[in-house]
Amino acid sequence: TYGLNGDKVDGERLETKLEGAEFVLFNSDHTMVATIDNGKFAGWIPLPEDYDKTTYADIPYETWDAFDQENNVIMISGVDGSFGVEGIEDGTHYLMEIKAPNGYNLLDHDLRIDIAATTANGQNWAGDPDLALTALTIQVDQGRAENGNLGTGAVNVTVRNNQGATLPETGGMGT
Repeated sequence: TYGLNGDKVDGERLETKLEGAEFVLFNSDHTMVATIDNGKFAGWIPLPEDYDKTTYADIPYETWDAFDQENNVIMISGVDGSFGVEGIEDGTHYLMEIKAPNGYNLLDHDLRIDIAATTANGQNWAGDPDLALTALTIQVDQGRAENGNLGTGAVNVTVRNNQGATLPETGGMGT
């Protein structure tokens, strides 16, 4: 299994780390949410009651907060902007911000996280655990793939937020 190390930063000043952003991690088809125990993946559970994969984006923060009290599903960025989870499988996951830091806008979509790992577990493996993981990459929203850390088995994702007001969409074509 692998670690997902997140870094929450200001969208214009990347060196400014943001505290208090809250996230949940979904499986590849948005039907299950990761439960997290002391920073470690503890399993998948169904979405909160009355929601399914077609309505997951409409789940209000208060519902997530109550759901978290029973299930430990929320990751929160610390003073240094970091958040994360250890022990997830490679493959596709979705990271959704459910609460933005004070003064910042909530991300308008979840982030597709593709983790790809190559291991040498076959008959050619020499038995040295340090040589078992031969490649590890992360690709966010189908962007450029970034290398992970072969020694720790972790991949990094930087999540950016912008300050300011978001205006409601009004009108339509021709306005």
